[in-house]
Parts: sequence; C-alpha cells; structure tokens
Amino acid sequence: MLRQDEISTVQISIDDKTFLLHKGESIFQMLLRQEMIFLSFCGGKGRCGRCKIRFLKGTILPSASDRIFLSPNEIRAGIRLACTARPTSDCVIELLMEEKKDTQIISGYDLSEWEHSDQEADIPKAVIAVDIGTTTLAMQLILTADGHIEAEYRKMNPQRSYGPDVISRIEADESGEGKRLTELIRDEIEKGVSFLKKKCQEKFEDKDVCERIPVVIAGNTVMQHLFLGYPTVSLGTHPFTPVDVQEHSLKILDSKTIFMPGISAFVGADIVAGIYALKLCSHENRHKVSMLIDLGTNGEMAIGNAERLLVSATAAGPAFEGRNISAMEGTDLIYVTAQLLEKEILDETGLMSDPYFDQGYEYKGSKVTQEDIRALQMAKAAICSGIRILMREYPILPEEIDSVYLAGGFGYYLDTKSAVRIGLIPEELAGKVRAVGNTSLMGAYLYGRNINAAEEVKKITGLAVPINLASQEGFEEKYLESLHFPHHD
Repeated sequence: MLRQDEISTVQISIDDKTFLLHKGESIFQMLLRQEMIFLSFCGGKGRCGRCKIRFLKGTILPSASDRIFLSPNEIRAGIRLACTARPTSDCVIELLMEEKKDTQIISGYDLSEWEHSDQEADIPKAVIAVDIGTTTLAMQLILTADGHIEAEYRKMNPQRSYGPDVISRIEADESGEGKRLTELIRDEIEKGVSFLKKKCQEKFEDKDVCERIPVVIAGNTVMQHLFLGYPTVSLGTHPFTPVDVQEHSLKILDSKTIFMPGISAFVGADIVAGIYALKLCSHENRHKVSMLIDLGTNGEMAIGNAERLLVSATAAGPAFEGRNISAMEGTDLIYVTAQLLEKEILDETGLMSDPYFDQGYEYKGSKVTQEDIRALQMAKAAICSGIRILMREYPILPEEIDSVYLAGGFGYYLDTKSAVRIGLIPEELAGKVRAVGNTSLMGAYLYGRNINAAEEVKKITGLAVPINLASQEGFEEKYLESLHFPHHD
C-alpha cells in the first residue's frame, strides 16, 4: 500500500475515467499500472516516439524527447509523449498510441521422426507444453498417444509493456520492477494452464487424469530468470553469468511443472528444447552435422551432432521483428530488400537510389526507408558472420552440413531465396534450409512425454560449448564483410 507522501494529487482523466498519478510517475507509467497499454518499444525511455497522447486540458510544456520526435504542429496541438509527461496539475488526455499488430505465434511442428504409442505404461495422457518467448506466450495441450494438439492458449507476453526485448526487461528488473515482471508471466501461464486443464477434462472426462498431466516450460534465459524470480542483472553485464540454468521443478495449479534447463546467459531452454526435438545430438544422427538457427532480436544458433555441439547467440537488433522505422514485418522487409537489389534500386553497400533515398519505397501501405535498410544490414551481418564463425570453429565446410533448421515464426514465414539474396544465410547453405516451426514447444512436449528425456537433455547441456562470437578472432572482420549485400551479375 502506498504511503500518503507517495500519492500525487494530480488527476488524469481519460474517456471520462479519472486516475491518480503516483509521486514522480509519468503518464506512461500510470498507463502501464492501469493496464491501459500493453506495449512499449523502448521501455518508456523517450527513445522511440510512439507513446503519443494529446492533452485536451491542462497541456504541459514539451520535453526534449517531444521536440525530437514530434512535429511543431503536433506540439502546438497538445500532443506529447506519455513517457516524458509528468503533469503537476489536473489534466484531460486522449490516447493516440497504436498497438503494433500481433506477431504471428507459430505453434506447428513436425513430429514425424518421433514414434508415438499409447502402450507405454508410465507416460501421461497429455502434456501442457509452454514456450515463453520475449514477445509471445504459446501453450498447448498435446495428447501423448499420437501427438495431436488438443487445445491451444496463445497470448502476447504481458511483460512486453516494459519493452520489446530482453535488454529492456533486464533494465526494468534493475529499476525495481522484477517482482511485477514475474507476476505478469506467472499469472498469464496460470490462466493458460487452467484453460487447458478444462479442455483436458472435456476430452478425457476424468479430472484425476487431467490433474496428473505435467506442465513443461521452455524459454530463453532472461525469461527463465524472470519466471523463477531470479535477478537478471548478471545477464546484462560482463561476464554475463546466469544465476541458475538448471532444470527446475515447481507446481502450477497443483500440476507438476518443469522448467527445462538452459546452457548459458545467451542460449536458453528454448534452444535446448529445439536441439532435443530435432534430434541434433541423437545417436542415430551421429554421422550428420546440422545447424539450428532461431532468428529474432537475439539470433541463437547451434551446430553439431552427438559428438560435438557449439552454441552461440548474436545481437541482431529489432529489424527482424517489425520494430524498424516503418514497423514492417521482418520477413516482408527481407523480401522487399531482395527485390530492391534485383531492381537495382539498392546497391551492394545498401544505398538507395534517388528518389527512394529521401522518400522511401512503398510496399503494402508501408515505406521501406534508408534507415530500415541500414538496420537490416546490421542484423543480417550479425547472423551471417555468426554462422560463418561457428562453421570455422567446429570446423566444418558448408557442403558437409546436412540440414539448416530455421525455428520460430520468423523462420516459418521467411522466403529463403530472399534471405540468401541479401546475405542473411550464406549462399552455400541455400539448399539445406528447412523451416521447422516452434521447436521450443515441440521440445517441451517431448520432454514431458518421453521417459528418458531428462537424461538425453542432460547430455545436450553437458556437450554444449558456448562460443562468445565477439571474442572470436576475425569476427569483426567477418561482420564488416557481411554488411554489404552479395554481388550478383
């Protein structure tokens, strides 16, 4: 409960409803607290210019961020950024900010390589698999007899109101919001478990059976720490040491719940789940070397087999996830960029020709700008150079790699030819690429279903060697080389 000296007398009226500001609080923070907004691109730090509000009464002076991101006409019209607005008297405002359209949550995957049998005595009737993504939360009730997805629960990760990426969540944790971040994700998962248990009872008409089904969770290391209530500060500062990435058992609504183990600060349980699901390190695939690439703000990668496994991650930035200047989906941005190269509107250095340099290039109602192209160049250079460094360190030649698996929603919708054309994926690997959907969910399900899963996953985490790309010899040179787009005659 707030002390009297922590409560401001300032009243904020929105749509005929009145709210009180806490002392020192911005309007943005109040909106988060009231759950009136659910997305922040910069964590409320005045860096993106998207949280626009209009003062209808009680207008305040513009902040430095207002003057950067808002036009003179907008400022004169009473428009301000909510994150820097701290009124000292009562006011009436209108919300102008728009939610980015929801990222497609991909939950499909291929279980053809895994046999299913309802004759195994000790396996549960179903598993609730959970994938905590930085942006999305995906949960499924999956029947163990045949791998059928009986029901799904899909939401945007409620923590995204504190920022779109793991860095913003770490910063929010450091600023004292860690407990709230934990509550947000746990509450949403509890809602999902409750929903899926009801679906289970409808299927089996046996409450006891459904109470015994396990819940298995996978997610990146920051999501794991926030779910478990661990501080994340060590994940954001050198030498990037996690508090704990071991398997954890707990209860959610009386159901046995397991959070799968991770490997390092940058390679979490979601990648471990993917490696397990794809059988990268299984004995039967010991003569094959494959790669797993999960494209996002942090591009996680793994390469190996049952004998050797290297894992890494590289900061790709926002270009892949629709948080570029145009807010265009990353898959569309890659496709358009490849087209611009073919039309020679874009040169190898990433420079747009006139008049597109100033005006941008229109595609499906959005404009690809020169800034978008530069952001994409940095993202694709980080991924491509990371792939090449991992192949060098393994060591292995491109022609010796059996398969390149692209995981997650981004990989699912990615046009492979366009990805190769812009140099995101080395051309030598073009014919080996395969989109595999949500391997984090797939691995979580299999972990709950298979009796020997914990032992096999323990082998994966023990075998894995984390590679810090930034410290590898020649990484900077490869990164700079990869900034240019490949030359095509």
